[in-house]
Amino acid sequence: MNIVYIILIALLTLGCKVQVISPQGGDVTWDGGECLEGNVCVIDVEETTFSKTFTATPKDGYEFVGWDYIMRRNGDPTNPLIMKCETTECTVGFDDVISDSVANILIDSHHQSFVTPIYQTLHRE
Repeated sequence: MNIVYIILIALLTLGCKVQVISPQGGDVTWDGGECLEGNVCVIDVEETTFSKTFTATPKDGYEFVGWDYIMRRNGDPTNPLIMKCETTECTVGFDDVISDSVANILIDSHHQSFVTPIYQTLHRE
């Protein structure tokens, strides 16, 4: 890959974002960050090696039941950003292949991905 191309990608990585929505019932953490209950936290995607694993932690009286996530890029369903959500962890990152579509997604200010855990109240008998 041409060094000029890599520098251009690095200079133009201002638009892509991942929003972590932490609803009532728990918090979300990741390496280097946290999104506390009731907040929306925005993470700028600034490099082609972006990869974060988010962990949902329910509060007392709640249980984790799954993830809700949306990847949106100007209505374009093709997207090199990958979300793999299992158990209480959800990993967001780029596919291994660096391509023009990755460069485009990084500079696209309309590209936003959302990830939120779903909690429900525990029913006590």
